[in-house]
Amino acid sequence: MRSLLLLCSFLTGHLIAHSQILVKDINPEPTIGSVTDKFNMVELNGKAYFNADDGVHAMELWVTDGTEAGTQLVKDINTTASFGGVNFDGVFEQWTPVALNGKIYFPASGTGTGIELWVSDGTEEGTQLLHDIRTIEPNSSYTGGHNYNNFFVHDGYIWFSAVDNDFYTGLWRTDGTSAGTTLVKQIISGNIDMSSLTAFDGKVWFVCNNGLWSSDGTEIGTQLIQSFQSITYGRPNELVVFDNELYFAADNGSQGKELCKINSQGDLGVLDVIPGADGVIPRQMVVYNDKIYFVGYDSVHSDELWMSDGTIAGTEMVTEINPNGNSYINFPQAAYEPLFIYNDELWFSAWDDAHGRELWHSDGTAAGTERYTDLTDANAGSTPSKFVIHDNKLFFSANYQSDGRQLHSYDAANDELNTYWQDGDNDLACCTGKMFSTAGELYMPGNYDFNDVIRDELYKLGSTPSTILINHHTSSVQAFPSPTKGEVRITTQGLELPLHAKIMNTSGQLCDEFLVTSKDQSINIYSLSHGLYHIVIKDSAGKYQLLRLVKE
Repeated sequence: MRSLLLLCSFLTGHLIAHSQILVKDINPEPTIGSVTDKFNMVELNGKAYFNADDGVHAMELWVTDGTEAGTQLVKDINTTASFGGVNFDGVFEQWTPVALNGKIYFPASGTGTGIELWVSDGTEEGTQLLHDIRTIEPNSSYTGGHNYNNFFVHDGYIWFSAVDNDFYTGLWRTDGTSAGTTLVKQIISGNIDMSSLTAFDGKVWFVCNNGLWSSDGTEIGTQLIQSFQSITYGRPNELVVFDNELYFAADNGSQGKELCKINSQGDLGVLDVIPGADGVIPRQMVVYNDKIYFVGYDSVHSDELWMSDGTIAGTEMVTEINPNGNSYINFPQAAYEPLFIYNDELWFSAWDDAHGRELWHSDGTAAGTERYTDLTDANAGSTPSKFVIHDNKLFFSANYQSDGRQLHSYDAANDELNTYWQDGDNDLACCTGKMFSTAGELYMPGNYDFNDVIRDELYKLGSTPSTILINHHTSSVQAFPSPTKGEVRITTQGLELPLHAKIMNTSGQLCDEFLVTSKDQSINIYSLSHGLYHIVIKDSAGKYQLLRLVKE
């Protein structure tokens, strides 16, 4: 795989490290990767455990210390040909490991056991079936694995749902031993989703079959609190604790799906902010700045940013991001993720007609809700998603102009927006799944090689960003067209001229250099050979912009 070498300093000419580093080519098949959109990670003893398919054992448990040599298969849990132990099918199914008392626990399908609860201390010998719950149908057990929000650690136990021999979905918990893995209560006949497990008032609360339940860990203390016509479930932060009450979105059959709450005495309240049968349909809820913030809907403004102090009068739209229609906050890549908190602000992607989907932030007020940057031309939109905090920076994946999805970060301490570039001659798929800051590294599934040499493999963040963008806020610099046969226009906005520019090939060699002295300037590149180049531009403050250029 070719690696892009970038100029670190105009003064020294030193080359910097690669932006993303391939940890290991786990599956050597050229067109098949080892990780999928169901990629997940958990940390144990300074190492990261994850699910991967090496093309031989199918999807199994792997471990990495961040090095190629330290990235290894832990155990071939299911030895059946072409069927992995942690390989789950279905839209809503995802491998979901959790850590407790120095071990990791996860659903896995062993040879002849179906999907059951497994435990691992990180060694092959210490990776074992913990408890076989459904023994009468060994090839289709239903323990865990049906909802990524199912496993929940609380009060020294892992709580989860499972289907037993009576084909009942029940609430289970384990202390990490087989003897301590017990049924709390059978809930409902059939394989029914149970999810959104949350701690409140010393109990575990959850949603099942459009009902809100709570449990103190005993059969008699596990009760249906309230049934609804519909209740939102199965996603992070669908049950939110705020001001000593539990909040959720539900439809009681007469007021539409509204923001509901319940206190420790069991008193139910409905904030009927949109009269009629529609409701405000709250989702992506998060507690921030002594209020609940969420994405809400009304027929006039469509989806926008809302907030609530727990009263009807105090539940209102924060601001109208897109006056001409739907703002589509965190859609589609992260439509079910909560609004993200970083640097004491809310961060999210949102759409407006002038810029498309771009990165926004908010302090919770209308005046303090604004678009942070515009990474793409006109209204194309960069669609930021997969937010994660690492090294005190906000990382996310976004489309940058015509260069495909790239890794970005925002450093609030220095107000710097960074892009971490990879090479390639066409669109790049960066961060094809969720990113994880764990065991001191930022890991991500990535697909970077346009020749299909390496597809969907495990990457980690390199030591240094490729360049610091200067086109956030009101500043920008662009180069077009690309591809071009021989002439390129450089346009700038909000930058002090002149700008220093150098054209580099992918080996880091200097091909040309010039000054940008006007806001719209043409340069001649007829003498350059066909191929991929980068224009490295430095502004008066010493910040860098990298522009991609293809010479036909």
